[in-house]
Amino acid sequence: MMQVATRSLAALAFALLWISIVQSGAQAQQLRPTVIAVIDMKRIAQASEATKDIRAQSEQFKEQLIAEAGQAEEQLRAEGEELKRQRAILSPEAFAEKRREFDRKASDTQRYLVDRERGLKQSFDAARAQVFREIIKIVSELSQSKGYTMVVRRSQVEFFTPDTMEITDDVIAVLNQRIPSFKVATPGSQ
Repeated sequence: MMQVATRSLAALAFALLWISIVQSGAQAQQLRPTVIAVIDMKRIAQASEATKDIRAQSEQFKEQLIAEAGQAEEQLRAEGEELKRQRAILSPEAFAEKRREFDRKASDTQRYLVDRERGLKQSFDAARAQVFREIIKIVSELSQSKGYTMVVRRSQVEFFTPDTMEITDDVIAVLNQRIPSFKVATPGSQ
């Protein structure tokens, strides 16, 4: 009796397993095939007109900041030298007061330059983010129109057939058409 029950249970388990396999096979046949495209973000960053504009403006702002820092440093150096010369003619209290003023000015100048540098970084991060959002829109549109079900970065793929799967040039062409140039917000104006 026990053997019959065990055989019945085994037959039932086998039947259930078989039904689940058949159903999963039917579901697998209903899925669309995966069509993968590859995009080279590094090449887009180097070749698109918008990113070239952003880089050029970034360099210009950096050069301005370096010049500004150099001027501030030279001015502080001259004031420091003058303070050293005045040490012999000023009373200790007057010299201490001038020294505090100089230290405060040096600290304020350093804080100003750090804030300008931070503003520079924020401006260019915002510009790059805006261009990246446009790239995502373009990739989405290309995926819908060409039937791609997945787009992966070139840096994540070991091997692929570039002639059929590479969409980088298409993305660059559309991006250059949509954003032929890019004006970065003045650092600190956000």
